[in-house]
Amino acid sequence: MVYTVSRQLQFPDGGLMVEISFGGSDHTNPDAFMPKYDGGGVEYDLATDAVAAAVEIRAKWAADAPDEIIEIGSGATCGMTCPFDSSTEKELLKWAKDTDKDQGQAEAESEIDDDYYDVYSNDFDPTDETVFDGDF
Repeated sequence: MVYTVSRQLQFPDGGLMVEISFGGSDHTNPDAFMPKYDGGGVEYDLATDAVAAAVEIRAKWAADAPDEIIEIGSGATCGMTCPFDSSTEKELLKWAKDTDKDQGQAEAESEIDDDYYDVYSNDFDPTDETVFDGDF
């Protein structure tokens, strides 16, 4: 999974938020501001890296706009507009650690022995004894 961190003006309520979008930059809400702080507009492979960047961006943005309430949220837009719910740093960090752990386990389980696919045969016709070696 890829995560993108962006600064947003939430639709429809107008609240300010640093968003962690699942699915990369193509799944970021359309109200994103141009990147102003390091880590903004960047795609991250690990949720923990995205959360760390979001926390840092919020701190810098809050310093530049001390009268504003700036939240952090995460979610998936599925390519549409979708306001995210606010989360605490503690909630996001727990989510990120669990997500990275689950993602690592899924990747390890999905490793396939390449030798298994070196020889092909016609499984639909048991009388066909033709064997293909991958060079079709």
